[in-house]
Amino acid sequence: MAQVTTDGIKQALVEAGDGFALDMLTAVIKRAAIDQAYNALLAKWLKSGSTVLLRNEICWPFREGSIVENYRPTKPLPFVNTWEAIDSAWLSVKRSAA
Repeated sequence: MAQVTTDGIKQALVEAGDGFALDMLTAVIKRAAIDQAYNALLAKWLKSGSTVLLRNEICWPFREGSIVENYRPTKPLPFVNTWEAIDSAWLSVKRSAA
């Protein structure tokens, strides 16, 4: 069975019309590249798909600031809308890999 990757998630976000979440995913990938503990969390999530891990540990550091606030005019809950889009994209990739 194929493993879910961040590239696959990026593609699924675009295909689902959720490209707005690419900024947060890119921030997650950049942080994982320089923070070993955070990278381990990302790797764990890519395998498990844990919604709680994604929301509370991986995306939480980006809950404020321009990554999500840029979407406030079109997304009523920009942080929630963004991590939910990433979570849905993970599931889409997982299903297509099965």
